Amino acid sequence: GRSTSDMLDILDLERAHAIADTLQEAAERIREGEGVSGPAASRFIDAVREFERTYPGGFLSERQAKSLLNNPRLQVFADTQAMLICNKDPLKALCDPHRGRPGHRPPPAPSHDRCQRACANIARSDSQIEQLKDEVSELNDEINDGLNPRPIELRLRQRRDAQQSVIDKHEATRIVVRAGA
Repeated sequence: GRSTSDMLDILDLERAHAIADTLQEAAERIREGEGVSGPAASRFIDAVREFERTYPGGFLSERQAKSLLNNPRLQVFADTQAMLICNKDPLKALCDPHRGRPGHRPPPAPSHDRCQRACANIARSDSQIEQLKDEVSELNDEINDGLNPRPIELRLRQRRDAQQSVIDKHEATRIVVRAGA
């Protein structure tokens, strides 16, 4: 009924505002010289630029929110748990097991619980890499305290090494946008 329709409109509006907030914050950080890396880094930077041109000021009317949600280039979602940004292209989204199947309508947002490191939609900023560095430091402390059983220590080492690999790759490939570029 009507109440379901109204609730869906509210959820869409909230999703649009979350996307706008992510892009607005990213625009400010990129202007300050923050670097971006990952397979979707260029698409993410392009999305930030397009958002700034199309929605200056950051406030969204209802019409602008619908327009934002219908723009496939601006489907950008921050994943604070995985410390990444998903610049969602439904055909590349490894989190959607049905991607590319005829008749399948992709979900409007990525499935963060199914996020995979090899996904072509991933971008990371310097801020997220700082969070990863903090996690690596905490993992090192936990590994070095010697209080964990061997199997847990091995899992901690694997996690640390995987996160360190992401950090190293970011530092080697990060893109910094020059002012006016």
